[in-house]
Amino acid sequence: MNYDLYFTKKLVHSLVMVLPAYLATLLFLNGVWKLFITFFFCSCA
Repeated sequence: MNYDLYFTKKLVHSLVMVLPAYLATLLFLNGVWKLFITFFFCSCA
């Protein structure tokens, strides 16, 4: 039981560490995608 608790804590900790980086990457890619679309339309128009 104690081992399971330790494992769960470790898993949650790794998720907490990974999640902000994942969200930041997602937001960054979303921004780059929007900039690319805007640039593409501006250069074509």
